[in-house]
Amino acid sequence: SVGQARIVRGCDWLVPLLAALARLPKDGDALPTEVAFRAHGQGEQWARRFGRWPMVSRLWAHEGYLREQLGAVRFEFDLQAREGGTDWSVRRVWAFGLLPLPRRWFGGVRCREAWQGERYTFLVDVTLPWVGALIRYEGWLEPQWGRRRGWQRGDRIRWRMRAVQPLGALPAALRPQGAQSLCGGAGRAGQRE
Repeated sequence: SVGQARIVRGCDWLVPLLAALARLPKDGDALPTEVAFRAHGQGEQWARRFGRWPMVSRLWAHEGYLREQLGAVRFEFDLQAREGGTDWSVRRVWAFGLLPLPRRWFGGVRCREAWQGERYTFLVDVTLPWVGALIRYEGWLEPQWGRRRGWQRGDRIRWRMRAVQPLGALPAALRPQGAQSLCGGAGRAGQRE
């Protein structure tokens, strides 16, 4: 998938260190953006590139939630279908995969994705209580249909929702055609259409 993104980092003196630990990209406006999704063990690897800055993470399902390893930081998200998109709420965070960090530190993390026509849109906005703004990145991607690295509308959503929440919890616009809930209920991510 290819598209464009805008990235703004915060100004606190700790921002460069925290961004390096999570391997976050640098500032930029109208950055050419690419994302490749690859199977990785029981999950996926997302290889993002914002301009010349790579940002790779690994995602997998764990007990009904989505986990993401981004550099030295591991997140656990609860996904909520809401208003034509999906909101990611932070449930738990670990440094270096083992050291639990207080959840209250991550109350200012906002992640949202949605489809607008043929474009997949994303917004990630991270504010920490002792640093202020860490990073905000937002933009869009257009799937490259039929290419070897390309994907079908809903492929990523289908994998993630199958692993993390029932497809019935997705808004109709995001549900893959003919998809049925695998669990028959709303699951942990409550149904909101």
